[in-house]
Amino acid sequence: MEPKIKPHDVLRVYALLENIQQLFHQPDNYTMENFQRFGEENYPEIHQLYYEVVWNWLSEEEQNQIMEHP
Repeated sequence: MEPKIKPHDVLRVYALLENIQQLFHQPDNYTMENFQRFGEENYPEIHQLYYEVVWNWLSEEEQNQIMEHP
């Protein structure tokens, strides 16, 4: 059975990628202040997407492969 990928979750991943792209687009952004702010603003979403949303998009076999080769 294929996992159901909700359009809302795809948009959440896209929004996070957009934030990452904005941070890394220009080397002038590479300051500890910007990285710290990015982490504070985005880590809760990163955590939830990584551990709950995207993880559940994977098949059990894919999850097992990741667990075997971290």
